[in-house]
Amino acid sequence: MLIRLKKTYSFLLLHLLYIIGFGQSSLTNLGTTSTLYIGPNHTIHCDASVSNETGATMQFDGASSSLMEVGGDFTNSATGILTSGVGTISFVGSAAQNADFGGDNLYNLKISNTSGDVTLTRAATVTNNLNFSSGDLNTDAVNILSLTAAATATGAANGNHVHGPMNKTTTSTSQFTFPIGNGTKYRPASITPTTTGSTVWQGEYFFTSHAFANVTDGTITHVSSAEYWTLARTSGAANGVVTLTWDAASGVTALVSLNTGYYNTTPQWTKSGQNNVTGTTAAGTIDTDSWTTWSGVDKFTLATTASVDNGLPVELLDFTATKEDKNVWLKWSTASEINSDYFNVLKSNNGYDFNSIGEVSAAGTSNKILNYDLLDPSPKTGICYYKLREFDKDGSSMESKIVALNFTSDFNLLSEVYPNPSDENTTLFFNSESGGLYKLQILDLQGNALYFAHVPAMIGENKFHLSLSDFAAGQYLIRLTAADNTFSTLKFVKKE
Repeated sequence: MLIRLKKTYSFLLLHLLYIIGFGQSSLTNLGTTSTLYIGPNHTIHCDASVSNETGATMQFDGASSSLMEVGGDFTNSATGILTSGVGTISFVGSAAQNADFGGDNLYNLKISNTSGDVTLTRAATVTNNLNFSSGDLNTDAVNILSLTAAATATGAANGNHVHGPMNKTTTSTSQFTFPIGNGTKYRPASITPTTTGSTVWQGEYFFTSHAFANVTDGTITHVSSAEYWTLARTSGAANGVVTLTWDAASGVTALVSLNTGYYNTTPQWTKSGQNNVTGTTAAGTIDTDSWTTWSGVDKFTLATTASVDNGLPVELLDFTATKEDKNVWLKWSTASEINSDYFNVLKSNNGYDFNSIGEVSAAGTSNKILNYDLLDPSPKTGICYYKLREFDKDGSSMESKIVALNFTSDFNLLSEVYPNPSDENTTLFFNSESGGLYKLQILDLQGNALYFAHVPAMIGENKFHLSLSDFAAGQYLIRLTAADNTFSTLKFVKKE
């Protein structure tokens, strides 16, 4: 049975047991005694938002399946009651949707957004099944998704997975695969507990180089500069085997030397095992040893014990953006390269939409440190964002982290002292690149410091009022110094 809601309705008490046709878009369940009951084998379809207000109850049947399809946001008040029964909440929108279940558990959660993603705005727990049909589920460390011991996850793929951290409770030795990725790329990791004690694991995927990707303890030669996973034991005492995956973008070239790496708190990467290697260099899986060194900040990635094999794919040491006159120099270094073709430098004005500003040929294969650079001759005024994309000769690619540079032609510059000359008071006008505290000095013409103060600044234009009552008539220098020790100086005159 389908009940389609296409008008805004407020419910005091409604047991939906019949086919009902309404005419527009959102559904609001309000009142301290109201109950919206979705009966067995019934479907409610709402084209826009669904809200369960303060004190209201939304109840799915507890014996037979029922379904609520939501085309907009879903909000359950913190004091609203969501009784999950054996029901399913399915997000079926065609634009970005938000999900707030008010801290109450869900039985089934389905992501079926055809053109956007669903973002959790409060932590949520699924007790039976998390299913992906279309679209990602965005989470973060606060608004995190948790699956109970009985819950499963199905349907994950590229573009259809959890983007962010998620928790899973285990009480058996069965393998669980985290349906995680970076928003476009699905890159699962699995945990196989070695004991049945209740244990909570947290998984997340990062399609970027770890900050210490080039630091190892010698048991491995290098780790991936393309990606890593966090797969941490956050509570409980079970140990377990971690399974990692790879695809063509991971840079795997030889299975015989492929290994797994674990990041410890030294900080450095160490060998964590080479077991049950499956697949080919294009795609496959590999298991760690049964891991016992859990620290709560556990990170794993692909690694290798050979100096040439498994470039993984280009070991990028750094990527920086620095101002030079009216230009920005983009510079980067690689420690090793396997089958690299070229680098594409991309720029954005908002941190999201990037366009290429140039390409630089790569070395191909190298086992020594190589330095590259590219000039951006036309940075915009304000914050510029840059990232680096490396392409291999087989067409696969990887991206660097994003670097930001706040650029103007007059940053950290004393632009004016007014009035000048002045008798008792004057005002300093200056631009700041990053805000914070500046060091203000008044010097005589021989450079001797006569006055010192800290001046707070915001990003952009600033002014500071300065009293001259303690200074004798004459000529002086005002110097303003930023946190990076760049400074500017202007001359001013104190009148008789």
